[in-house]
Amino acid sequence: MLEIGYKIVFIDGFLSLDKSQFPESIVCFPMDEAVRTFGLFFQNYMVDPRADDGVFIYIPPKVEVALSIENISTCSDVASPNIFFSLGKHAKLEVYNANLNAQIDAVLDAGSKMVFKNISAKISQLLHVRVKKDASFTFRHYSTGSSLDMKVQLLEENAEALLQGVICLENSAQSHVRTTVEHLAPYTQSRQHFKALLKGQSHSSFEGKIFVDPIAQKTQGYQLCNNLMLSDQATVNVRPNLEIFADDVKASHGATLGQLDKEALFYLTSRGFSKEAAKQYLIQGFIEELADCLP
Repeated sequence: MLEIGYKIVFIDGFLSLDKSQFPESIVCFPMDEAVRTFGLFFQNYMVDPRADDGVFIYIPPKVEVALSIENISTCSDVASPNIFFSLGKHAKLEVYNANLNAQIDAVLDAGSKMVFKNISAKISQLLHVRVKKDASFTFRHYSTGSSLDMKVQLLEENAEALLQGVICLENSAQSHVRTTVEHLAPYTQSRQHFKALLKGQSHSSFEGKIFVDPIAQKTQGYQLCNNLMLSDQATVNVRPNLEIFADDVKASHGATLGQLDKEALFYLTSRGFSKEAAKQYLIQGFIEELADCLP
């Protein structure tokens, strides 16, 4: 990857070209200019971008780049911009998004790879990702209370998606995650795994869907949501579901809900750990599998 330091900067949700930094190897336009210049592109993907804010970023074929998305808040009213990524063939993009209300679209051309790391609190986000042949999309989500609605379409053979998330809620915080993965071609693969840690009177909801088109033979799709309850007042709603219209498919979904293992707590305290330290070790063990999602 190129060195870290390139960034997209918004002020109160509006793009600031003065503060943003882009490598010369990529194409970047404010959304209003992109709509005028690349109107046919947006029409082809049936996207209706708002032209008053946001940014269009094109990563040419075989270019590798890492970007961060930042928002500087100066007032209580914050816009929700459009951010549109287009990756050329065999391009690679890493994106780090820190707490920006946004509608994010991405198109991954053949053989390209995109890794999107998302940190969110008290915001709402929409993501729509289209993945072509041999391309892969990886999404890692960390939330202390936010709303996320994500749709990933695997359009061509060997397209892949990995969606992971760790949600840590305290007091009366809420997190709502809705994911849809559509397998629209043969030999596509997806894996979803989210974990929630709940304290106080917090509330978490997860609704995940795997859709397999009749043409999408040899598909593999997996989905799992684990929840650890650290309070009797916390609540969880989980709705995993499958819609499969092909015959030759490997797919599963599941959800778990539990508390800290009392026997494990007793074992650790009997070995000299304080009760609080023992709890922290067990919590750490719960989220360790998805440690890449943590800030």
